[in-house]
Amino acid sequence: MNKDLLHLAIENLGKNLSIDIKYEIEYEFLQKDNYQIDGKLVFLNEIPFKEFSIEMKNNLSLSVLSHLIKLNEKINNLLVVSDYISKPLKEKLRQKNISYLDAAGNFYLKKENLFIYIETNKTNRNNFKKINKAFSPAGLKVIYNLLIVPNLLTKSYRDIAEQSTVSIHTVGKVIKELLRDGYIIKESEKNYIIRDKERLFQDWVTLFNKVLRPKLKQKNYESLKNKQELFDSVKQNDKMDSVGGELAAQILTDYLIAENIYFYTEDAFLDISKEHRLIPSENGSVRLIEKFWKSEKSSKQLTVHTILVYADLLDNPTPRNIETAQLLFQKHIKDYVKTTL
Repeated sequence: MNKDLLHLAIENLGKNLSIDIKYEIEYEFLQKDNYQIDGKLVFLNEIPFKEFSIEMKNNLSLSVLSHLIKLNEKINNLLVVSDYISKPLKEKLRQKNISYLDAAGNFYLKKENLFIYIETNKTNRNNFKKINKAFSPAGLKVIYNLLIVPNLLTKSYRDIAEQSTVSIHTVGKVIKELLRDGYIIKESEKNYIIRDKERLFQDWVTLFNKVLRPKLKQKNYESLKNKQELFDSVKQNDKMDSVGGELAAQILTDYLIAENIYFYTEDAFLDISKEHRLIPSENGSVRLIEKFWKSEKSSKQLTVHTILVYADLLDNPTPRNIETAQLLFQKHIKDYVKTTL
């Protein structure tokens, strides 16, 4: 839990209400029906709202909305606390009657006989930039691999670094930060396990699209083949084993008709474009993207992992893509990210 963020948000809420808020916080993970929260917040003042179950989310984005809706159904008096919440997302939270508080003290609460809505049109985004170092571009590579490779966290730092295409030093820093913020716990002297896999997944999706994706080498193309011909040639080529984006979602859900296609590759873009008759185009529907993990040579999997497909869909959040992302989560991700301790 990010304690500094929570204290700042409550302090600014008090300023907006013109009162000196007194409060207590229970810093512990609480669980109900397989849904986990970060702790409890109790206000000690004579004010009409007293106690909340708190869910902390840095850089809150649309990718976590479906998770928050389900959490709100299961957890009484849920309060979502974030450093920053965009106006469109605030509106969606209000539509779903999800209480929220941001670092500037903007606050929404609607219960029986109680309605509080504070919107100052201010943010504390510039004053609160303390982002977990684990979510740096290199750190996000490590986290992705910890999420998709079974038992990778039990391997040596060298093995994790090789799988994630980063330095051993980076792995050490990431493990330290994840441990500090409660994403992982120490099971024994040399063994760690992921404590809250869904929270780690949701935070990774949000920050992958904001932090790592823009740093990856990528280029748009148009295909001289029609989409079916391109798809067929990809299936027959072992160099193109990493289909992402809408095409991967179409393959996995049979729900979406792909308009844009992502291919993650470790090969030279020029070689791939020649082989598949792709021509550079700024607004092209085919995008080649630098691969940031190590694949098994024997892997016959055509698509990238479902959590990356999910992130790809939310990188282009059309209504259809959002629907498909939610379907993908229910069908392929929900059970996968359940934490078993």
